[in-house]
Amino acid sequence: MMYWFLMILPWVGPQFHGGEMAEFHFSQEGEQFKVLFMIDQHELSHFDWKHECDLERTTALCLTNYINQHSTIQVNEKPITLQLSSSEVLRGQVYVQLESFEQLGSISTISVQLDCFYEFEPTYKNRVVFNFPTLQKSYLLTSEKKSVLIEL
Repeated sequence: MMYWFLMILPWVGPQFHGGEMAEFHFSQEGEQFKVLFMIDQHELSHFDWKHECDLERTTALCLTNYINQHSTIQVNEKPITLQLSSSEVLRGQVYVQLESFEQLGSISTISVQLDCFYEFEPTYKNRVVFNFPTLQKSYLLTSEKKSVLIEL
């Protein structure tokens, strides 16, 4: 089912995605914890990256590093690090598929703290979507409310 969701998301995702907001879709596939990150391509050009990364040539790698540096994700109270799995740009949307280095078994809790893009735009929003068999829910994080803890 996750395969079909990821296949149709590039076509329906932009219709539901609001501007000045990034989306993080969390899921598990087998032993792998996955994050599908989405952002409007034009939004990236408005951020002042301070020459930290060549966004034109290595967009997905830049975003992967940025997300790892500006977020804390814990699964079952253990921090995880994300690695780049794939990426593409469709209809003005940048899609970056990330997966955990760590192999996971059963997930009971997920803690997400995002500090992404607030330094560029204090009113920026991050939508966090959990897609698990026992929980399908989304949360809107802002510079005032940066974290969410869920139990599966």
